[in-house]
Amino acid sequence: VEKLMQLGQGTKARDLILAAGLTNAQLAEFAEDLANIALMNRDEKEFCALVQSQTAKLSEAFWQKNLIFCNLLEGNQESAQFGVTMLQDLGEDDPLYFALVDVLSGFKTKLPQAEKLSLLHLAMYDAAKLPLPKEVLSEKSSAAVLMAIVKSEKSDLNLRVTAAERAVQHGLIDGEVLSGLYAAVPAKPEELQKALSRAEAEYTAHNRAVLYQAALSDNLEETRVEVIKQALALARQNDQYSVALAAYHNLISQIS
Repeated sequence: VEKLMQLGQGTKARDLILAAGLTNAQLAEFAEDLANIALMNRDEKEFCALVQSQTAKLSEAFWQKNLIFCNLLEGNQESAQFGVTMLQDLGEDDPLYFALVDVLSGFKTKLPQAEKLSLLHLAMYDAAKLPLPKEVLSEKSSAAVLMAIVKSEKSDLNLRVTAAERAVQHGLIDGEVLSGLYAAVPAKPEELQKALSRAEAEYTAHNRAVLYQAALSDNLEETRVEVIKQALALARQNDQYSVALAAYHNLISQIS
């Protein structure tokens, strides 16, 4: 179960737990995993139903924090604030969580930096419609974090592109999702005209996206083929060949 969750396969992990024929007592041991899986899948209904079934565990910070979030999602401010008081009495030290609670409660609050974001933090950013901080993406980012960035419509597009490229490498998404993000990156006409030379000079997420757009916008098949060839060659030089091949798959399949 833990391995599947690390790979971002929340639904498979959930199905494995539920198919194991566990007793209620045994199933209770997986309650935290099931809650995290629901967060990973952005299934707020299932998440909050599970959280509200754990009233006997509200002296534990994990469940109290989740219950506060559910109360905020339901617009129950009074219960949420009561829960915050209880959480503070427990000595919980999570400045980012408390700041996100304030934002979801309608207050203007500056969010502190956090070295590591939990699944709950990510869900709260999403609920507050806030862009994820750029420092959330690192070499050690989990599959869940990568997917949260890819899906975060309020976040920087270049950040989402970088996360999507890594998600493709890990088999979390297909190339069509990545090419869709490539196509969404704003590009100036002069950038499109010099897309290849710019990518050769600086192989950044932005320039990779612009190079894809140059191929996409070229109506002449002969020149489009040449752009794709150059893009794949450049990707190979930068150890990104499999990612580029996935992103350009639809364009390649259209070549007669």
